[in-house]
Amino acid sequence: MARTATSIANGKDVSAQDVEAQIATLKSDISELTKVIAELGKSRSTEVAAQARQNADALVAKGNEVLASAKTTAQDAAQKTETAIKENPGTAVAIATGLGFLAGILATRR
Repeated sequence: MARTATSIANGKDVSAQDVEAQIATLKSDISELTKVIAELGKSRSTEVAAQARQNADALVAKGNEVLASAKTTAQDAAQKTETAIKENPGTAVAIATGLGFLAGILATRR
């Protein structure tokens, strides 16, 4: 390539080779910045995925606690109902008959 000198604003002469060298340096710097940004993105995505897994695990644990609590409450209610039926069988039969009658009425209504 021919060596030509170009005058720039500050009065220095710059050759085409100098410009090419500066462009090569800029390309190298841009390449390094791209690599750093990519690594930062990968690192950040790993952190976000780990946080999401922790949140999901916490939600599963909370769901299991709520399920266990609901199961205990249902078992307690069933036990109380059974006890009430054993203590008052006549009342239980009357309530069951009344509920059956209401269900029959609602089922036949249009």
